[in-house]
Amino acid sequence: MKRFSLVVLFTIVIATALAGCGMLSQQTTENETKTPPTQQVTMVHPSGVPVLMYHKIGDDKENDAVIREDLFRQQMKFLKDNGYHPLTMDQLYDYVVNGAAVPEKPVVLTFDDGYADTYSIVYPLMKEYGFCCYCIC
Repeated sequence: MKRFSLVVLFTIVIATALAGCGMLSQQTTENETKTPPTQQVTMVHPSGVPVLMYHKIGDDKENDAVIREDLFRQQMKFLKDNGYHPLTMDQLYDYVVNGAAVPEKPVVLTFDDGYADTYSIVYPLMKEYGFCCYCIC
């Protein structure tokens, strides 16, 4: 019963974070108006889109599906430094179903199971690198 309560709590926290991300992206603050305009992104029709699936970010040495935070950070830095553009689930759906164009160098980032690290590690890192928070699913 305790495990079920924790799962429900984490689900609510993640849902709240995702909802908040959507609301924050629609609000404009004084600081946001001072930032330079975003770089123009070339839209393309690639023959496929790579998907990176993460299970958990942390120090669990007994589980090969867990990646350390420093390695995850290095991977996100690599994506940012090399011009990759994480897609939202809506963009991926539109690409797959309707053949819509996507940003050049697209990538899909997925995080399963809804562990607390998704909110405490992944979400802040996505914001830090300017990646869409809707990638978290």
